[in-house]
Order: sequence, then structure tokens, then C-alpha cells
Amino acid sequence: MSYDSQDERQRFTNLYGQMTEEELHKIAEDAAHLTDMAREVLSAELERRGVRVETDIATSTEEFDSQELATVGQFRDLPEALLAKGRLDSAMGAISPSGSLPPSP
Repeated sequence: MSYDSQDERQRFTNLYGQMTEEELHKIAEDAAHLTDMAREVLSAELERRGVRVETDIATSTEEFDSQELATVGQFRDLPEALLAKGRLDSAMGAISPSGSLPPSP
């Protein structure tokens, strides 16, 4: 596991560890939109707390895999593509678990 992966895992562990059970339930209901690592950490946090969730996190990945994918851009070189990926990741981080954008400041 790379250093970045360890940082990401720790970030999710801290984030989910600070959430209420209700917040974790809301995220688990829409687990298909989480990264694999986020799902793993969420599952571990729910298990650590002894919380059972009706939505099966494992089947959520199947729903996500069956969704249509769209090309949002093509890039000539890796640095340009990584910048675009960073912007997309940031935008996705701004979207709430319900899939809506937060209110504008």
C-alpha cells in the first residue's frame, strides 16, 4: 500500500469515526458512489460499532459497475490528465452523500 493510500485510508477512518450512526447509515445507503477504499473503511467502522445496515455494501458495487460511464475529456499527457482527475475528485468530494451539491456560499 502506497503512502497516499495509507493517508486516504486514515482520512476515511478519521472521518467515519467522527460521524454519528445516522450519518454512517446515510452514507451506507448510497455506498455505490464510494471508492473501494471508502467502502472498506465504512464497513469496518460499522462493524467496529456493531451497527447493522439494511443496505448491503457489497451489492452496492454491482449497481455502480453497471452504470453507464461517460468520457469527460481526453488528454495528451499524464500531467494534464492528473490535473483534470484532481478537479473531478474535488468536485465529487463537494457532493453530499445524497448526490446533491452543497449550497453556494
